[in-house]
Amino acid sequence: GEGGGGGAPPAWVAEKLESIERSLASMKNSSSAASGLPSTSSYQDPRDVLLLPSASEVLAAKKDLSTLEYIRLDFAKNILKILGLSGDIILKVAESLPRSKYVNNAFRNSYFYDHNASLLYIHAERFSATGDLTLLLVHALSHVKVNPLDLSGDESVAFTTEFFRNLRLVTSELAGGLQKGGGGGGGGGGASRMKKEDSIINVDFSMRDLTSGMGKGGGEAKGGGGGEEDFFSEAHMVERMRQYAIVAGGA
Repeated sequence: GEGGGGGAPPAWVAEKLESIERSLASMKNSSSAASGLPSTSSYQDPRDVLLLPSASEVLAAKKDLSTLEYIRLDFAKNILKILGLSGDIILKVAESLPRSKYVNNAFRNSYFYDHNASLLYIHAERFSATGDLTLLLVHALSHVKVNPLDLSGDESVAFTTEFFRNLRLVTSELAGGLQKGGGGGGGGGGASRMKKEDSIINVDFSMRDLTSGMGKGGGEAKGGGGGEEDFFSEAHMVERMRQYAIVAGGA
């Protein structure tokens, strides 16, 4: 026999591998087309994956809000104030959303923007935690600022620049509001600073949600167990931001 070094594989092996690759690519494309969903390879928020579009493809605003939804909607309006959009965009809680056409959007099933009416619909399921709501709202508003006609493209430099700028501004304002609420007297803030009566109760409520599960070691929250608190632990939040950074920088 021939003692071989590292030569090329037989031609039939190479042909077989190419055939397999073509079949896999075809399966991927056909399954994406059959589902009617945009083909994407970008990061998608774990909870967004679980949200199915309305079978009737109808956009339906929720009429009767729960107390929790009302409080968190009020908090979301404060986020609009921080980003200078309170007079430009109206927030609505959605009972159902149509099938998303947003490509490479981490929250594609969680919100829908009606450009003509300047209405941003957020799925009712995303009001279960304020930290979750804050992150996706900053995400949506950053897309609206960049291109209100199409909220696709988390990988674009224009979007990621806007997203991280807005995230930095919002977290800074929320932390400042929390300190004012707990520390007593303080003077007036800058142009984007929230009024004290708007911020203290909502920001305190929000930050407790945001920081729940962030124990001293970044591990388990009080009371044990995983669930929502574990999902918003420091480790989980850092990992989700890392995913965004990977998409932004291609690293």
